[in-house]
Amino acid sequence: MNEIQLRALLERHTYLTELEERKATVLNSIREQGKLTDELKTKIEECLQKTELEDLYLPYKPEEAHAGDRCQGERPRTAGRVPEKRK
Repeated sequence: MNEIQLRALLERHTYLTELEERKATVLNSIREQGKLTDELKTKIEECLQKTELEDLYLPYKPEEAHAGDRCQGERPRTAGRVPEKRK
């Protein structure tokens, strides 16, 4: 193996290690919520991409984890501050 192949192998290993750690975190979170089904567990365990895993987890993320997903206009409203109407 040359240096480029070794680097690619190391990057893939790192990616898969991080993916497995994230899977464990996601499974624990959903299990703690009492919403983990056998089907969902299987789907999570079979994920090969981080984006696929996050898509599966999105409906089960705690609400505070979604705060960054809101658009700018929604933040003041959800915080109890309503912007003034434009004239």
